[in-house]
Amino acid sequence: MGRAVRRRMVLLVAACHLAAGQQVIQRPEYSAESIVNSADFRAAYLAPNTIATLYGKNLSWVTAAVSFGDIRGGYLPDKLGSARVAVGNLRAPLLYVSPTQINFVIPYPLLPGIVEVRVDRDGVAGPNVKVELGASAPAAYQLDETTVIATHAGGELVDRAHPATAGEIIVLYVTGLGWTSPPVDTGQLAPRAAQSQLAPKLQIRLDGAEIPREDIFYAGVTPGFSGLYQINFRLPASLPANPEIRLAMEGRESAPGRRLLTQPAP
Repeated sequence: MGRAVRRRMVLLVAACHLAAGQQVIQRPEYSAESIVNSADFRAAYLAPNTIATLYGKNLSWVTAAVSFGDIRGGYLPDKLGSARVAVGNLRAPLLYVSPTQINFVIPYPLLPGIVEVRVDRDGVAGPNVKVELGASAPAAYQLDETTVIATHAGGELVDRAHPATAGEIIVLYVTGLGWTSPPVDTGQLAPRAAQSQLAPKLQIRLDGAEIPREDIFYAGVTPGFSGLYQINFRLPASLPANPEIRLAMEGRESAPGRRLLTQPAP
């Protein structure tokens, strides 16, 4: 082998080693503004035991939704695929991960105030970003951009073919109602009903008219789920068509422009 050939080979090997040494690790990328309430997608609108959604890049190597095999002893996993999420130094229960999105539950024991959130992908950590938790963050889940998810008392979905009617009891599905009595464990699939501690302060307004407190029968966790709540209440005898529904609790209100599908009272 000639001297010139050997020199070129040495330079090639050196270049390969240099390139390997300079390989860039793609860390998870996200911001405080990209961590939102999973029901209405508002940033900085979170509370203990709220289901949150984090958007970003390089969050996970795989896409995975929680399955029955991931649930151990009635608890959601704190690692799914290649991703973990820490909130206030507590591992958060996970519902879904992908390279661009993670759905997780804010740990129940956390207090209102500023906490740090961090994503870890197989040992590669993203930034610590600060978000604020309130005591509550009431938000209704939606069928579409403007229609909330509710069921009739028998479990049938309230939709255009089966609207809610005056005087009936319906169930509205929400997140963000905060601590409960009795308490629930972080990530536990709620084994029984547990009322929100702030339920006595809950207000429900239909087109601005408040539902009487005696017609709100339950506001607490949905058994069999983590971070999901329900509100069971009676609709008024005087019911407008498809009214805007707003929830208020401890000075925080759900997003405007969300409507309940109803058949107006005659």
